[in-house]
Amino acid sequence: MEPIIMPVEDYYSYQQSISNLALLKVFHDAGVNVSTFSQFMEMSGWGTNQGFDIFLEGLNAMFYEVFVYEYYGDNSTIADEDLAIFESSPEVIYFIEDPSIQSLYRIDQGQKVERLFESVGDFDGNYSCCECRCWPNKGFAVGMYGFGFLHEVAQHVVHIMTQLDRLHELEVSK
Repeated sequence: MEPIIMPVEDYYSYQQSISNLALLKVFHDAGVNVSTFSQFMEMSGWGTNQGFDIFLEGLNAMFYEVFVYEYYGDNSTIADEDLAIFESSPEVIYFIEDPSIQSLYRIDQGQKVERLFESVGDFDGNYSCCECRCWPNKGFAVGMYGFGFLHEVAQHVVHIMTQLDRLHELEVSK
C-alpha cells in the first residue's frame, strides 16, 4: 500500500480543522448554539486562524462579558492589578466576568472559589497550555502560553464552569 503524501500545510490545516470542529462540539455540548459561529475549516497557507474566533465566540456565548488581553497588543481596558493574578506573562489572556463568582464573593465564599482554581487552574495539553486564575470579585482569567488545539482548552474551561456552577448552587441554596 502506498503512503499518503501531502504538503505539510495541508496536513496542519486538516489537523487544526478537526480541532476546530471538536471546539464547536465542546461548546455545543455545553448548551451553546454554535450555528452562527465562524467556519471551522483552516487554510494555514492563507493564514486563517478560525480556532481563536470560535473560542472567543464560545466564551462570549457562555459568559457575561469577555475581555481579551494580548501581550503585544493595545490593551487599554485591562488594569495592571488585573494582570498581577498571573506570575508570568501569558501571550493572550481572556478575562471572563462571571456572575456566579461575583455572587459567591458577595456571600463571603470567595475563598472556596480561590481553592477551586488552585486545584483545577492549570492545563497542559497537546500544543496548548493555559493557566486559569480566579479574578477576585469579578470572574476568572484564562492565560494562554501555547497555541495549538483550542478544543482542549475549551474542555478545561467548561469543566471549570461546571465546578463553579456546582459550588454556586451549593452555597447560594444554603
